[in-house]
Amino acid sequence: MNNLKYITYQSFPAETANSLQTITTLKYFKKNCFDVTLIFPLREKQSNADLAALHNYYNFSENIDVCGVSHNYPFGKFKIFESISFHISHYLWSKKTVNKLVINDKEKTIWFTRSDWILYFLAKKNIKVIFECHKSSKLRKFIIKKTSNNRNVKFIFLNKILYEHFDSPNNSIVLHNGVDEELFINEEKLPIQKNTKIKLKKIVFVGSLSRYGKKRNLNYFIDSFKDDYVSSNFKFIIVGGPESEANNLREYVYKNNLSDNIQIAGRQSREQIVATLKDADIGLLTNNRDDQHSIEFTSPLKYFEYLYSDLIVLASDFPSHRNLPYSEKIEFFNDHDSDSFVNILKNIDQKKGYKVIEKDFITVDKRVKRIIEFYFDVHPEGLEPSTS
Repeated sequence: MNNLKYITYQSFPAETANSLQTITTLKYFKKNCFDVTLIFPLREKQSNADLAALHNYYNFSENIDVCGVSHNYPFGKFKIFESISFHISHYLWSKKTVNKLVINDKEKTIWFTRSDWILYFLAKKNIKVIFECHKSSKLRKFIIKKTSNNRNVKFIFLNKILYEHFDSPNNSIVLHNGVDEELFINEEKLPIQKNTKIKLKKIVFVGSLSRYGKKRNLNYFIDSFKDDYVSSNFKFIIVGGPESEANNLREYVYKNNLSDNIQIAGRQSREQIVATLKDADIGLLTNNRDDQHSIEFTSPLKYFEYLYSDLIVLASDFPSHRNLPYSEKIEFFNDHDSDSFVNILKNIDQKKGYKVIEKDFITVDKRVKRIIEFYFDVHPEGLEPSTS
């Protein structure tokens, strides 16, 4: 059996899409007959390397090895100079951990990381490694340039814009995120509550209500419900945390007398999210327009869940959203333009939900199989096939 060692500077458990993406990736490597080890620093008070705790938090059952590594560095312990302490701590922890772990490396081990410094130190030791690139930074550009000619290093980019941003390394592949299809297998057993009154079309947003310390700017969607047509025909459900931001939105909704149409659900379990999606009609994609990652590089997990649930997808008109698979079926509105958003809603009856015929193409299982093929050079072409 092959081995996958996923070594990262992330903390677990965490209420982030990134941590969920990591866990789901490991789940499907395990399903594809890999011995899986997750290695991460115990750098925060809530960091927990107990597998049962991760099973409970992320709702998966696969047995993987979890290795929490001590982190005697300042990041995560102090709130001052966080940026500087992050880089210093990340560097020192990565160097020490890589030196300790690669001593007994096996020939068939896949080393997998999304950490710049882990990539650097593994490449320096000429260890075969896959680096998954989700965003850009000056440090990342330096390290990718430094390691891109190393034949033992392979890169995964979340979209084509990100791939081109890093000058299109030859030993790379473009793979968007995917959906954990197992969540939808028993969908008929989910406790879905149907409307007993006049049917209002349900718009749902699923995701963290803040990203990298910045709000998702959902207020102007809430303001759209001041329009008589919108309030008479639609209901808006916002799912996600942190709870402090959910409470801020609840207060905003209450002050604007919109509680009849807008529900701030807060953080939900994965089963509850699927139930919410199966009872919805429209899925909303939006993000912070002041963040380059949001505008150009993101590949949202929730988008693939929307597709899998056969929802009509509305999205702010960002290049990252235009580069998503099946984006030709997305209804785009101008960001921060309530009139543009309302106009789409007024014409939504003319739109139909886009049913993805080959749903397995957008699954995490399919994504992991392509990563395995890419690593072992079964299909070394580089870019993902067209979805048109």
